[in-house]
Amino acid sequence: MKYQTYIAGMFLLGTITSAGASDQIPITRDPEPQDWDFVALVKGYQELIPSEIQDLLQRLSPSDLLKGAAWTYVQSIQPSISEPSAPFAVEISQILIPIPFETFSVSFPIHEWGQKLRQYIGGQVRVVEKNALGLPVRQVERMVLCAPLQNQDMTKAEQIEYAVGRSTVYWRVYHSDNGTTEADLGKLEMIAYDTGSTLLTFHSAHRLRMSGVLIPNWIVRPMLKETFLGHLRHYKHLVEF
Repeated sequence: MKYQTYIAGMFLLGTITSAGASDQIPITRDPEPQDWDFVALVKGYQELIPSEIQDLLQRLSPSDLLKGAAWTYVQSIQPSISEPSAPFAVEISQILIPIPFETFSVSFPIHEWGQKLRQYIGGQVRVVEKNALGLPVRQVERMVLCAPLQNQDMTKAEQIEYAVGRSTVYWRVYHSDNGTTEADLGKLEMIAYDTGSTLLTFHSAHRLRMSGVLIPNWIVRPMLKETFLGHLRHYKHLVEF
């Protein structure tokens, strides 16, 4: 039974790449004002990386990063300003792309991160605020990701920060049309690693459901590791070929 549950979780998160992705899956619920109040929550939980994971991150060599690396753990996290803390499955995934940050950020604009995920089927992006340069700084995104038993369907409030040599998108899922996501908040960061390469980091926390039932974190953790490392390797493939 435990093995069968594990396989179900594997199917839920998906391990295949979809073809013929479409953007004709509209946003069905707009965020409320409080749905934008999450960046401090993300930054707060991400400051509490377990020491053993921090040690592993610091030991990564450029050759390790070129292949990609990922870890998972469980952490108590407050999913929104109106909800109490709960145990989440958390992933940290990194990959190094041998392209200068300035070049990479043009070919891979950070506000397109969701549409370029490996299992993306479709969705909709609605930009609600831009900065003085015309770059999106707040947007709402519905994304549906392919999975054989039940597709992941998430609508996210996203806030984007830009700096010299760095772009970061923070997100929080505030609605899931098919109920597969109970909570999901995190970030994707792109930074200039050196003059010739860009480091991408996913750091996100998840509570997932299948058919209305919460999936245990021991099932979610290995699936997150495979899924997000797969996303990063797919990103790398998109810009290198």
